[in-house]
Amino acid sequence: MAKRRRRQFAIDNLLTDSAEPVFVLNADREVVFLNRACEALTGRAADQVMGLCCRYHGAAGTADLPDLAASLAPPPEVFEGRATTIASLFRGPNGQRLMRHIQFSPCHDESGRLAGVIGLVSAQADRPEQLATPQVELHEGLLKVRDRLYRRFGFDKVVGVSESMRRVMAQLRVAAQSDANVLICGEPGTGKVLVARTIHQESSRRDAPFLPIDCALLPADLLERDLFGSEADEATERRAARPGLVHRAQGGTLFLKNLGRLARDIQARLAAAMQCWRDVESKAHKKVQIGIRLIAADLQDPVKALAAGELRPDLYYALSTMVIGLPPLRERKDDIALLAQLFVEAVNSRGEKQLGGLAAAALEMLMAYDWPGNVRELNEVIDEAHARCQSSVIAADDITPRIQGAWGGAFAAPANDQRVDLDAVLLEAERKLIEQAIKKARGNKSQAAELLSISRPRLYRRMQMLGMDGGDGEEPVAEA
Repeated sequence: MAKRRRRQFAIDNLLTDSAEPVFVLNADREVVFLNRACEALTGRAADQVMGLCCRYHGAAGTADLPDLAASLAPPPEVFEGRATTIASLFRGPNGQRLMRHIQFSPCHDESGRLAGVIGLVSAQADRPEQLATPQVELHEGLLKVRDRLYRRFGFDKVVGVSESMRRVMAQLRVAAQSDANVLICGEPGTGKVLVARTIHQESSRRDAPFLPIDCALLPADLLERDLFGSEADEATERRAARPGLVHRAQGGTLFLKNLGRLARDIQARLAAAMQCWRDVESKAHKKVQIGIRLIAADLQDPVKALAAGELRPDLYYALSTMVIGLPPLRERKDDIALLAQLFVEAVNSRGEKQLGGLAAAALEMLMAYDWPGNVRELNEVIDEAHARCQSSVIAADDITPRIQGAWGGAFAAPANDQRVDLDAVLLEAERKLIEQAIKKARGNKSQAAELLSISRPRLYRRMQMLGMDGGDGEEPVAEA
């Protein structure tokens, strides 16, 4: 027994005093050991790190403990008994971002059950001679893309490698470094809210409020009250004065979503306030200074909205100092694999189930789809597939059936000697698009029309022409 204790003591000392950073996780992904070299690398004492649950997602290079846990996280295949080496990002004690490789080795007890995982951190820049799964390679690719984006632009939440997204990144950096008002345009689901938040969080106003409001959700009177506040009802004393978002966003950012749905009289009032915030009056009619930044988003081209009379010229010119157009996902197919991996790891960070990524067949299926709901739809599909998956990798069968079979029949390549009725194919494709939009909008025709970027009357007419249920009702004149 004494010899066994001495041997254990010697091993503990060897690991503790090793010049190479070493840590150990138990079978529940919790840190149970961290040597001195690992403390020096991370700038964290072992007692601060003990017990951290290391869920598998890419670290962002911040200084908080959850991000350090992500830096130490092994891929799921390690817990299936496979030794693996992956790249990981650390934040050093001096704030420097450090890319390192971690060699993970699973350890089993006498009964063959997984007892824990040993992680050995290496400073070498290149991967050791060891085969990596496609999922690990995509994880590393995402990690390195986000690190490059951070080093170049100062942020990494908006992810993309396509040419169109590189242009967007450059615009975001300029917007974050200035105090100009911004107008963001793009189809539903392209990420307008994320872009607006990123501009605010990377600007000098980051410590002040970011207050969003959706102009499509409230009637004009309530929207005006929320924006500009309401006065007290002195006659009944039942209502106190309430400051509006324009006042509460002082020093920060006011974000208007669906700008085109804003009534023209409110547009006029907002444009006047933007030209001279000091003219906004409080209850006592005393002039107050309200230095705020306005970011607005809309589904359509602002020039077309201006020509159609939906957007007042004074508001348009006040907002159009900087216009950022977000491309639809079908025009940035190079980003789909990275975004899918990003969403898989986002679900990993929130729960107990840990997946490594997607199988090649599942990725091919995502690449073949046209994504009318854009990035938001991809996120929802990955969330659903993650919940359905019963292994460590999302397979093609885990993808929702509407993605699996959406285009198979309509766009099958004809034989060389077979004639094709192009009109029938196009009508069937249109029917599928409308069915998907209505399903995604849960039967709400107005929302379905927005997803399809058409008016609701036009949607009714197309449904009636196609003989679809719900397309034979009276067209709403108000939305013509």
